[in-house]
Amino acid sequence: MASSMAAVAVLCLCLWAALLRAGIEAACASAPDALGHLIISAAVPDAAYADCKQLRSLYIAASVTALGGRAFDECTSLTHVTFAPDSLLATTEPGAFHGATSLLAFEVPPLVQVLSDNVFMGATLLSSVTFAQGTQLQTIGHDSFSY
Repeated sequence: MASSMAAVAVLCLCLWAALLRAGIEAACASAPDALGHLIISAAVPDAAYADCKQLRSLYIAASVTALGGRAFDECTSLTHVTFAPDSLLATTEPGAFHGATSLLAFEVPPLVQVLSDNVFMGATLLSSVTFAQGTQLQTIGHDSFSY
């Protein structure tokens, strides 16, 4: 009896992992267009696009106020992030672009007050970070730019 319950538990865990993996891959595969471009128009939850290898560029609409923790974690093909000129982004949660190893440059929108811990950690090609005119940035978190 105990061994059959253990087998059922293992089967359930394997099925759950497969469904989770398929859900993430399906969400990622359906979001960027054929060229890897994605337009974001709502707040991005934690790990929403984590490990989305086909994502190459992002346009983040003015209506987006927050990027969740590790939202674009390990998006290793992501090279460009563009914000709407009237961006309302106020928050980047920890590790938002962690491991985005192809990200080249980033302009911090003016209403962002905090770049959280590890926000660009491991973004090894990031060579330019600029701050929009009228920036309200007050804090850059721990290890935000570490490799």
